[in-house]
Amino acid sequence: MYQIQGADFASLFCRTFSENFKSFELSGSLPGRFACYSSGYQGEGFEVLHFRGCFEENVQVKSVQDHTHISLHFQLNGYSDARISGFDQILPMAKGELNLLNCVNPEGSFYFPSQQQYEYVSISLSADYFQNFLLACGPAYESLLVKSVKGESFQTFSQNPLLGLELRSQLHLLMHPVVSDDLRKPYLEAKIKELLLLTLGGSYTESPTSEPVEKELFIAVRNYLQVNYLRPLTLKGIAQAFGTNDFKLKKGFKSTFGTTVFGYIHQLRMQYAYRLLISGEYSIGEIATLIGYGSDAAFIRAFHQQFGLSPGRLMK
Repeated sequence: MYQIQGADFASLFCRTFSENFKSFELSGSLPGRFACYSSGYQGEGFEVLHFRGCFEENVQVKSVQDHTHISLHFQLNGYSDARISGFDQILPMAKGELNLLNCVNPEGSFYFPSQQQYEYVSISLSADYFQNFLLACGPAYESLLVKSVKGESFQTFSQNPLLGLELRSQLHLLMHPVVSDDLRKPYLEAKIKELLLLTLGGSYTESPTSEPVEKELFIAVRNYLQVNYLRPLTLKGIAQAFGTNDFKLKKGFKSTFGTTVFGYIHQLRMQYAYRLLISGEYSIGEIATLIGYGSDAAFIRAFHQQFGLSPGRLMK
């Protein structure tokens, strides 16, 4: 898994509120690891961000520093999870899910598994902007208002609900305004309020693959594999270790992370082999044995398929 510090990645999704309304486009890449693109709008008290990415390998962004904000997050494609200060649990997001979070002076780490078409839209609001909106919503939303005023971290839904057709339609209009440039700011502010109303007042269907217990199970399995990927593993053995069955593990892991259990193990082993090769401390045969290959030729073929170059060429 490739790790990058938040300061080196922050420009792609750094939250900024601007007194002067403006649009932005940003991109960043590291060949062979990831390529990301973000665009959106910034105004007084709000930011709209459309983020897309291609992750050639698993990427963890560590120690992202941020300021207090409300995040209305819509996951359009792919999977990621986050560990954010103020929240005890991992915050996973899968395709088609949404949530609204209050993040208070947060520091977080984000995990993006290998995937080709990652995409989300987020609306970030200042505390004042959100509180003024809640005041207009009446006493039914007083509890959220009190939590925001007190500076408490919270997620509005304990389980991520699914995006419905109306929300998807409004998101499209948000990212593709159908008004002239001089009307874009009030248009976006109206759409933001509409999306907030639809999110807070919507009737949702639970995601069939994102029940908290199941999602935590698959995340726990993934974390276990990141430590034990060099051990001889079987699907049945892993399932038994986590109190489930191999069919459920196989289906749920693929649905959550977009790869099979052994596809993920293969990625981890190849990444380990890559690091050993560039260290220059081991021969190709030694590395092949370390990651479980019975022959050098089989390892060389698998390595070339994974990275597009041979182990020998990498060592040179």
